[in-house]
Amino acid sequence: MEKMSVPLAHCGNHTFIGTTLIMNPIAKNMLAAIVGFVIGSVVNLGLVNFGMSVVPLPEGADVSTMEDVRESMKLFTPMNFMFPFLARVTLPLITVPVFG
Repeated sequence: MEKMSVPLAHCGNHTFIGTTLIMNPIAKNMLAAIVGFVIGSVVNLGLVNFGMSVVPLPEGADVSTMEDVRESMKLFTPMNFMFPFLARVTLPLITVPVFG
């Protein structure tokens, strides 16, 4: 069977193979970085907010200002740091396989 070659077609700044658009590698990488940043931010924020509902702040803890956070740190247990830690750890596990 004879192998058919599909001609390249140029239309302005766009290159097509048949009807498929070939994306500029720089634009593709920039788009992947922006989409990865947005998805990673949503996942990170979701995990931190979900963690606040699963593990509430200790009694008497006020985190409205930096001074209050400093004073409230002695009330926090390791469990209060679990979901922020998970959010930071899972970010590369989600974004790298999808966009890497």
